[in-house]
Amino acid sequence: MPPLFRNLPACTRAAAVAGVLAVAAVAASRPAAAMSDLGGYGPWSAFSGGTTGGAFCGMRTRINTGGLLALTVDAAGAHLIASDPRWSMPAGASVPIVVTLHANRFRGSGRVLADGRSIAVDRLPARFLQDFINGYSARFRFGVVRWSIDLTGTAATGALVYRCARAIGL
Repeated sequence: MPPLFRNLPACTRAAAVAGVLAVAAVAASRPAAAMSDLGGYGPWSAFSGGTTGGAFCGMRTRINTGGLLALTVDAAGAHLIASDPRWSMPAGASVPIVVTLHANRFRGSGRVLADGRSIAVDRLPARFLQDFINGYSARFRFGVVRWSIDLTGTAATGALVYRCARAIGL
């Protein structure tokens, strides 16, 4: 069992490996990814892929503004990626992030990727993954931008990602 998932309850472990990569962020953060669709539930879809940097699994959903929210998992851990075609930020800039899941609030900072339209948050804590997978909705704040996200289907989609992660040795 990968260390990232060892401390999660058994019922959450499968879903917690859930990871996703925003399509816009693929080109910005990873060289030439070959991605495969693994299916999905509700507004969430799971996928797998590989780059010269290694294999990854994930899940993603579209935002009604045209944006994309994703969770990915790879050998380095779990990552959150948010992307919106309307954003324009300097690459490498730091963006404050606040995520509310149930009664828990997670604060941190993300980094703007090279495309200027995507933000990545690395090394997500296990508690974040547990609350995300078991949740019904989430509120995200990226600087001044606010998103409300439907988490319906994350547990079932996360199970697909968990199988993917196990298959590639994560």
